[in-house]
Amino acid sequence: MKMEIEIDDKVISNILCDAFEGGSNYWYTIEDYVYAEGVTESDFNEGGKFQDKDDYFHPSQLIPLQPGCAVIIRADGDKKKYQLNRGAIERGLKVMVAKYAKHFGDMMSEHDDADTGDVFLQCCLFGEVVYG
Repeated sequence: MKMEIEIDDKVISNILCDAFEGGSNYWYTIEDYVYAEGVTESDFNEGGKFQDKDDYFHPSQLIPLQPGCAVIIRADGDKKKYQLNRGAIERGLKVMVAKYAKHFGDMMSEHDDADTGDVFLQCCLFGEVVYG
């Protein structure tokens, strides 16, 4: 049976918060940011056009959701750089559903935590859990 669901960008920003502010800190470093043409760093800062006026998110939680934008991440001890962008997030969600359904369920039911965020970020970048 095939089923499609829509996931709000706020859910993704929240789960990225779980990863970036604790869950994945033991293995990742943000190396850089990529901005689409006509988009600047200030667009993601407080008062910027991509910030929700009622709910502030760190730019690294918003940048990968915008077309043409990405967060460049390096895993500790790895020379390769990974792009976290909208495409990687979509692939990561599919991996999470297929391989880590409990964590996906926790995310969708708002019972996510640092572990959930870590699994999500690794699904987006590596297609599986590599660390932890």
